[in-house]
Amino acid sequence: MACEICDDTTWKTIIIDGVSRVTRCDCIRESSAARLLADARIPRRYLHCDFTNYLAYNEHLTRALQHATRLADAFPVVERGLFLQGPPGVGKTHLAVAVLRDVIRLRGARGLFYDTRDLLRVIRSTYDPINRTQEMDVLR
Repeated sequence: MACEICDDTTWKTIIIDGVSRVTRCDCIRESSAARLLADARIPRRYLHCDFTNYLAYNEHLTRALQHATRLADAFPVVERGLFLQGPPGVGKTHLAVAVLRDVIRLRGARGLFYDTRDLLRVIRSTYDPINRTQEMDVLR
């Protein structure tokens, strides 16, 4: 279905101070965000995760949600990242995916979902002399 605003030209007309101009249509950003989200490798079971459906049932989880939201809102101008730790089932992955989705959708950033165990396994494999992959290649 064609975009109702630009008819799939990816350009829309705007009026600034009485002068007609063109700018990129919102649909280009939305399609770019959809492509970046698809490329982020978020597992299907976490695709629903966002800040609105995170259940913070105690003070610690409420603070974690606040920190994660602030990080996503300020991205990319942040002084520190976010380290989530806790027992299984408290929502660490949910929050991580929510941050990833927000920075992709709202800021156009690129990102990848990695389970920590899988990422560490891949990094460890770079120490194998037979494997020619460099650690920095993995991290890049």
